[in-house]
Amino acid sequence: MALTNEDLLAISQLLDVKISSTFQSELQPIRDDIRDLRADMNAEFSNVYAEFNNVYAEFNNVYAKFDNVNAQFDSVNAQFDNINAKFDNIYAEFNNVYAKFDNIKAEFSNVYAELNTINTRVQAINLHLENTTDKNIQLLAENYVPAAKRYEKAVPEIQAMQADIDIMKKILAEHSEILQKFA
Repeated sequence: MALTNEDLLAISQLLDVKISSTFQSELQPIRDDIRDLRADMNAEFSNVYAEFNNVYAEFNNVYAKFDNVNAQFDSVNAQFDNINAKFDNIYAEFNNVYAKFDNIKAEFSNVYAELNTINTRVQAINLHLENTTDKNIQLLAENYVPAAKRYEKAVPEIQAMQADIDIMKKILAEHSEILQKFA
C-alpha cells in the first residue's frame, strides 16, 4: 500500500497534535519554572540594581570625602609650606644672631684687653700710692701733729694778742678824735 501526500500530511498533523498535547503537558512545568526563574531573576536584578545604586551612592560619598580629604591635605601642605617659610626665617634670624654673637665676642675680646690694660694701670697706681703717696701722707701726718700741738698752745697767746689789738684800736680811735679836735 502506498501512502499519498495527503495521507502523510494527515499523519503528520495527527502526530503534531498528539506530540503537541503530550509536550504541552510536559512543557508546562518547565514554562512555569522559567516564568518563576524570570520573576526571581527580575527580583534579583532589582536587588542588584538597588545595591549597585547604593554602592554608586557610597562611591560618590567616598569620592566627596576623598575630595574633602584632598582639600584638607592641600590645606595642610599650604600650612607646612608656611611653617617651612617661617623656619627659613628663623634660620636666617639665627644666622643673624650668630653673626651678632661673633661681633659681641670680638668686642668682649677688646674689652678684656682694655680691662687687662686698666688692671695693669691700677696695679701701677696702687704701687705708686703705696710707695710714694702713703709715705708723703705719713710725713704730713708726722709734721701735722706737732704743728697742731704748737697751734693749740699758741691759741691762748693769739687770743691775748687779739684782745690787746682790740684795746689798741680803741685807744687809737680815741686819740684820732682828740687829734682831730686839735686840728
